[in-house]
Amino acid sequence: MALLTDDFTGTNGDPWDSGKWTTYLDSGSIQDIQSNAGRQVTDGGYLDYCLAVATPAAVQDAEVLLSIDPNTANTGEQNEIVVLRGSGDESTNGEPTDGYELFCETRANAHGVALYRRIADSRSASLATTTSRSSNGVKFWVRMQVEDSGSDVIIRTKSWDDGAGEPGTWDIEYTDSSPGILLGATGTLHLVAQAGASEVVDNRIDDVTYSTLGTVETVIRPIADTAGTGWDTAPTASQSLYAQVDEETASDTDYIYATDPNP
Repeated sequence: MALLTDDFTGTNGDPWDSGKWTTYLDSGSIQDIQSNAGRQVTDGGYLDYCLAVATPAAVQDAEVLLSIDPNTANTGEQNEIVVLRGSGDESTNGEPTDGYELFCETRANAHGVALYRRIADSRSASLATTTSRSSNGVKFWVRMQVEDSGSDVIIRTKSWDDGAGEPGTWDIEYTDSSPGILLGATGTLHLVAQAGASEVVDNRIDDVTYSTLGTVETVIRPIADTAGTGWDTAPTASQSLYAQVDEETASDTDYIYATDPNP
């Protein structure tokens, strides 16, 4: 079930929708809408941040899909941190007190991704890493899932360059056998733009779909569409549509996101 969707349609300079997000800013940072995307801009200091916390009620097993567009030529460390099961707002440098954190590099010369466990405001050593994206400093997509499995927590992630099409397999599928208080915990989605160097971070967030993760798997399939003509393919009778992304260019690839009982 979709808990939150946001395509950040609005006038430049508008705040993020307060019905969907609670926002926290380091001094001098900016979080607003620009060119129909959610902009997060830090003011150039070390560990400066912008934080957006999804307002729907806390849930246990969840998934998020979103796009991230770095708008920078800087090469110092900077990230967009995607958090599921996040709890405790703005505890340290915009990060939650507890949760699973996916650090996505957004600097102009790197494109790595690293997964961490965060408990009581302390970040674990890296649980898993990947460099699956092929390009630095360009728009990319992230899908992340967190769910309990017995006494473990399973975290799955994938990321890919915009226009490349979503991979059919996970980049990271990590079984956390030492989840501590995160086992069975509820939390929400946090999005943190954070500077790991004294440089400005300017990340643009878009196409957010934040959902509960049930007994069926989330699947994605590309469909054919011509700009301005509407959708040529619809979900099958056995699927439940929860999001459409239509990029509306003459030769784009569009997507249907649906739950499928027999993926």
